[in-house]
Amino acid sequence: MGFGGQVYRRRVDSGWEDISAPPSSDAPPSPPSLLTVAPGPAPDSFIFGGLNVSEYEDTDEIEAADDEDDSDRLADLILAAVGDDTLTIRMFDGTWTENEFDVEGIAAPILVEGASSWLIFVSTGTIWRTSDFRSFDEVLATEQPQDGWGDVKQWNGRPLVLNDDSLYVLQGNALVDFPDPLPALDTSCLSVSPSAAGLAAVHRSAVQLYDGTSWSRLTPVL
Repeated sequence: MGFGGQVYRRRVDSGWEDISAPPSSDAPPSPPSLLTVAPGPAPDSFIFGGLNVSEYEDTDEIEAADDEDDSDRLADLILAAVGDDTLTIRMFDGTWTENEFDVEGIAAPILVEGASSWLIFVSTGTIWRTSDFRSFDEVLATEQPQDGWGDVKQWNGRPLVLNDDSLYVLQGNALVDFPDPLPALDTSCLSVSPSAAGLAAVHRSAVQLYDGTSWSRLTPVL
């Protein structure tokens, strides 16, 4: 995936294929910045989340300021012409479809919750559930607005949420503290990776392992 809608797919029996997403239908068209992907509702389909990056159209005033090398005026004109970035959810099943979801923020990450249910984590602090990507139900809204979520994975049949170096489990309409808090380190936690044996929390300078009862810091053997 790329910040300009670039998407490449590789099948087992073939090489890499360019299936990049088209610009939005806005005027002027906005290139999508795709930040997350999840399996879609049909075989060989995918759901992408991110945002449409606002573009601007050249005007006579902008071109004149550019010709005159008036950088301050040019910057002011461009800022005035650029609209707001908008959230985007796109489905690819051989062709691209942009789903209607009029919510502020960035759609990332997206988590498969069950056989026909997805959770969409929006950067402003809300979580939404959908079964068809046509209607969306709000599951949770954090008390304080925030700027994005950390990692999100399935853990023992429930969504495990990493946020601000803390772990939570989504239960119903609430984020509940993970039973054994993630020990603080001098570097932030980047991701969590569940496995049959437990859970790994990956930091910039270390890895912590959870065996179901306690955390331990992984010591590499060189």
